[in-house]
Amino acid sequence: MSISQSIFYYLIRMKFVALICYCSFYFPDVNVVLVVGGSIIGTLVNIIIPVLFYNRAYSGDLKHLKKDRRAKEEEEKSLIEEDS
Repeated sequence: MSISQSIFYYLIRMKFVALICYCSFYFPDVNVVLVVGGSIIGTLVNIIIPVLFYNRAYSGDLKHLKKDRRAKEEEEKSLIEEDS
């Protein structure tokens, strides 16, 4: 490791420690940090992730549309057969 790489390495480590110290002065009560983090994770789990799954499952691709159309046709056929 050259001298410039080692200086860069130690500067990054010092910045990380300074960031932690700054955060500890800015948020002296850890409970606030936990509440905010929990609310963000709760929002992700309950709202954003299901929306992403839904959009992935029903993206509107031709492949998905063909499967949906085929399923509707089969359902209609089964309903017609049941009525007969």
